[in-house]
Amino acid sequence: MRRLFGGSKDKAPTVTLDDTSKRLEDRQEVLGKKIKQLEAELAKLRDQIKKTPNQMMQERLKQKAMQVLKQKKMYEKQQESLMGQQWNVDQTNFTVNTVKDSVDTINAMKYASKTLKKQFKEVNADKVEDLYDDIADQMEDVNDLQEIMSRSYQTPEEVDDNDLMAELDMLEGDMVAEDDSYLDIDVDVPSKNISTGKLTKKQQEDADLERELGLLQ
Repeated sequence: MRRLFGGSKDKAPTVTLDDTSKRLEDRQEVLGKKIKQLEAELAKLRDQIKKTPNQMMQERLKQKAMQVLKQKKMYEKQQESLMGQQWNVDQTNFTVNTVKDSVDTINAMKYASKTLKKQFKEVNADKVEDLYDDIADQMEDVNDLQEIMSRSYQTPEEVDDNDLMAELDMLEGDMVAEDDSYLDIDVDVPSKNISTGKLTKKQQEDADLERELGLLQ
């Protein structure tokens, strides 16, 4: 096998499968152009044969047409062969790329597995659990602190409802008494000085103003 193909089996080829596929495709394109030219020439010879009345001239045109047709068949056969080769090359290239992708995927998974194992060695499940317990305790302490700081010191925390109702009744009684005493006062009559029985200076001024207002009315 080495004598047939030459070189070492580990040596990378100078031409890749992609290059080979492209070259086969280019050759098929060249053959396709030649086939189209021969088809055009055959069509021209066919018209000439129909239009030529001379039997001898027709035979010569037919012989030439046969040569062109043989050449066309040869090119078509070569083109078909190249298409088969390109198909095999493309399938092989696809298989090789699939294997490469699989190898890359496996290597990536192996590296990921090693990385995970290395990272898990640095993590202690018990320490993580203790950490979460510490955080929970700290959160509970914070809640207690917030509850303490939100207390109101203006009203005792423990007050009997009956005592509150009794105190409220007393307040209502005082308010009613104050209202009655207020209503008993004659606002139209100025109060006199208890010790002297005379009006104060301000009371006298107010009384004079009221009399003047009465005269004006």
